[in-house]
Amino acid sequence: MPPKVQMSNATYYKAEGTITDVKVFPDRSHLLDVQGGRQEIADYALDWAPAQT
Repeated sequence: MPPKVQMSNATYYKAEGTITDVKVFPDRSHLLDVQGGRQEIADYALDWAPAQT
């Protein structure tokens, strides 16, 4: 999904008690199994989540 759409969608998840962030991985879409790059995205998520507490 294009970053512009992701940013728009993220605004709907801004509510009290929620943590919302958008990270754009260039040249990637939701087809991670086909495109590869799963490890980079997983590593980012594993670093991001603990930093939010």
